[in-house]
Amino acid sequence: MDSDTGRFVLAIVRLVCDLHDHVAHRLILGLRPGVGIGTCDAIANAVINNALSYWDVFGNPLPRGVFHGRNLTALNHARQVCAQVGAWQRTDIFAARLADIAGILTATFSAAEAQTWQNNAAVLPPDMMLVELRDWLWADNDEQQMAVLQAVFTRLNQHMPAAAVLPSRVRIMSMHGAKGLSSRIVFVPGLEEHIIPGPWRQPYPGLVLEAARLLYVSITRARAACILSYAAQRRIHGPMRPTVPSRFTTNLNGPFLGRANGLQLPEVQQIIAEIANL
Repeated sequence: MDSDTGRFVLAIVRLVCDLHDHVAHRLILGLRPGVGIGTCDAIANAVINNALSYWDVFGNPLPRGVFHGRNLTALNHARQVCAQVGAWQRTDIFAARLADIAGILTATFSAAEAQTWQNNAAVLPPDMMLVELRDWLWADNDEQQMAVLQAVFTRLNQHMPAAAVLPSRVRIMSMHGAKGLSSRIVFVPGLEEHIIPGPWRQPYPGLVLEAARLLYVSITRARAACILSYAAQRRIHGPMRPTVPSRFTTNLNGPFLGRANGLQLPEVQQIIAEIANL
């Protein structure tokens, strides 16, 4: 679901739940292939310079002579999508709108991407409402998604099937991608000076502070344990070279220990106990 098609579906159901959701309008406009930031900014500037309402240009007749060429094409596509979902209700059943959503995705992206999204959505209960689909799509973590599914099956007076339970899995993401997520255990490897803050940030204090913020955000995603590490030597452009620990390692609440085999059994047991107490 973490793709342009998934974000597009989220924008659609957000719009269904709130017709004045400006972010949803912006996503529907900007996620279409070939529409970039420049086009979106040009449309926004035209709205401001002509004293228009950003919401109105997606639903009401367009004034003449304001939008042209690429901007008009992108805006008309977004207007078409908004018109298609304008009569939908937040209480509509997901299964009843699945074909409509697939049709919009096919017209916006491709039939293959629409089918991929449908395959991923097959695990969801068909009788969930669009407002519940919205809550599931923009949940920050697996626990929140499971809570949404549990509420759906409770409303339907059904037991949650085993197939609906999300399996435990490992997520690999950048520090930027860690925003808004929450995990039981977080691993942050590569705490070396040439990686974070890295040579291109080092001359600029503001960028070094930004690297520190990214590291802080990554660490605070952990609910039970955060495992931080750096390599004493690393293969860089061919040969193995010694590395220098990141300057941030001196402010991480304790010394780093040299290890070859990862966590010890008592440490693993302690983390498992912490998870059980969440």
